[in-house]
Amino acid sequence: MRAFLRDLRNKDVDGCEARLREVQRAGELPAQAGPRARADYFATVLQGLSQRAQDGATAPRTDRGGRTGAGLAAAQR
Repeated sequence: MRAFLRDLRNKDVDGCEARLREVQRAGELPAQAGPRARADYFATVLQGLSQRAQDGATAPRTDRGGRTGAGLAAAQR
């Protein structure tokens, strides 16, 4: 079961990367943006949110964490 779930998560990352490459070709994502790195980042955030929820984190806490992360990313621009 562990391998099955790992494979599903990896396929999600691959699908996200493929979609990011599509929008990059369409000019909606800068040419220098790394689709794989972004897909890895999204998977890390989403899977982390899922784990936090399983561990009992409330919606306001996970929302606050997400907003904090967005603020940190914006500050680096």
